[in-house]
Order: sequence, then C-alpha cells, then structure tokens
Amino acid sequence: MSLLNQVDGCVEDLSGLKRYFQRYHVCEQHIRAPVVLIAGRQVRFCDQCSTFHPLNFFDGVRRCVLRLVAVGTVPFTSEIGVAGAREPGK
Repeated sequence: MSLLNQVDGCVEDLSGLKRYFQRYHVCEQHIRAPVVLIAGRQVRFCDQCSTFHPLNFFDGVRRCVLRLVAVGTVPFTSEIGVAGAREPGK
C-alpha cells in the first residue's frame, strides 16, 4: 500500500519515509517548505501544532500564532483571521 502526499502535484510515495511524515501525509521536502498548495490553498506546516494553516496564521516563524492568541499574548485581529477564535469581549 502506498501513502500519497497531500500536497498538490507531489507524487512521492511516503511509505519509505519516517512515521512522522506518513502521519501527516507530507514528504520531508514539503513539510519544511515556507508555502505549499493543498486543495488549491496556499498553506504552511506549523511545527508547534503539527497542522497546515493559511499563511496569514504565521508571524514569520515556523509556528502559527494560534497559541499566542489563545493565551492573550497576541491580540486577535481580523488580519490574523484565526478560525474558531473570538475577539476579546465578545
């Protein structure tokens, strides 16, 4: 059984890679890329929560700002557009 990469256009078989890459259905090259296309959307892999997020969820590092918004370190703004997060006071 071959494991296919979820990144658009990548046909690399993941069955020979480490379980980490198999778990997230992405090859080593694309998991480290600053931008990849998945289902036609530009996304990036977050090292902190091991999820692909839209590019506007990142502040320039490999971690998204979701956790920082959740603990109140970074204020919620419509620019971030954090899905499921509520603006303070609402």
